[in-house]
Amino acid sequence: MFTPQIRAMAKVSDQYSGLPEGVDRFKILKYLKIAGSEFGFKARHLSFLAYLIGFTSDIDWSAEAYHPPVVWQSVSNTAQDFGTSERQINRWERELHNLGALTWRDSGNHKRYGVRSDDGHIEFGYGVDLSPLAELFGHIKVRAEKVLRERRIWKVAKRELSAQKRRVRTKMCVAELSLDELNELEPIIASTTLSEIHAQQEKLTLLEIAADTHFEKKDTQRVCGQNVKMSPQADKNVRHIYTTTKLYSSKEDTGSSVDKGKGNDVQAHTTGFSTHISKSSSKKGYGVSVSAKFQKGPGLPKPSMGVEHLTTSMLISVASDSFKNKIPRYGRALAPEDLVEAARVTCAEIGINRYVWNEAVQVMGAFAAATSVMITDVNQQHPERPVLNPGGFLRGMIKTAKAGELQLHRSVFGIMERDHRLGHRS
Repeated sequence: MFTPQIRAMAKVSDQYSGLPEGVDRFKILKYLKIAGSEFGFKARHLSFLAYLIGFTSDIDWSAEAYHPPVVWQSVSNTAQDFGTSERQINRWERELHNLGALTWRDSGNHKRYGVRSDDGHIEFGYGVDLSPLAELFGHIKVRAEKVLRERRIWKVAKRELSAQKRRVRTKMCVAELSLDELNELEPIIASTTLSEIHAQQEKLTLLEIAADTHFEKKDTQRVCGQNVKMSPQADKNVRHIYTTTKLYSSKEDTGSSVDKGKGNDVQAHTTGFSTHISKSSSKKGYGVSVSAKFQKGPGLPKPSMGVEHLTTSMLISVASDSFKNKIPRYGRALAPEDLVEAARVTCAEIGINRYVWNEAVQVMGAFAAATSVMITDVNQQHPERPVLNPGGFLRGMIKTAKAGELQLHRSVFGIMERDHRLGHRS
């Protein structure tokens, strides 16, 4: 019985002109896997279509074809290949016909058979006619490309949300704020919609503003308190004695061995950029002192390097985003050892040899070494004199620390003032 749908699809078959140029028959399956569910295709339909398309050749789908792509594989053999019944095969064919993916070319005795010429063209064929797929291809392609665009947008939003979550968690840990609201956010899974991601981004923005406001109030109280006898000094007004530009190369400037005190890995220069050097003694009354176990390494007590004037919140406020992302996340306030761990990981990323890091810890102590790495890292983005050789830069700081002249707090204060002047940080 020829229904209106069968007659309409027979007309499509008669007007068949192949797929667009440059499109092969398996491109149909690719787009169907992406957007076929919106047209009603299920996994069993795609599997069956892939089976049928495998009996055709590229020439059947080209504009040069003078016969539509027809598969004359018998229902019985198809059922055996799928390990199912002939009734099931007939059911799948009807479902695909209703979806507009195929029709039939029947012989007078309803048998399926066909013949190909020597050059591969179908001379005649009776069985499942797949030419409606070519007509459907344009609609499927448009929808599939839209789905791919939406997926790219979703993935970008997910990455941005993950980075924002890490940043906000770090700030809230440093500010010692409750993480309950952050932990209540639903994890992002495949079924999460783009609007739900945007809703989480908006909530995280509010939490970040609250953390930044806490930082601003807390740091203002510390810097502007009556007991502070030291004002931040911009790094451009402090004498610099090291440069990251080398006149020659040696094994020392790669950090392959422990510094022997020769000083030839960093060329002395009065106009170079390095950490701030000051012979003035340490002053009391600034911030919360860091635990003594992080100020001193093994052996004799180390001379003051200014870390007693610094707090973890100050260091977080000047650290690069890359450094912040390496800080371990725990359900507690940020501790000095967390910054030490982040510095250790940062060394490997920016090219500081582990021997140089170990020497820095031995000479300065773990926390001062971590602060030095953080200063080195952030000054790679210095607007006027960026650090070009982090390993050599840190060696210069080690040498200065050995001389008892390293004052890390002045570097941190200088970066804070510079960022405030340039408007880089809130």
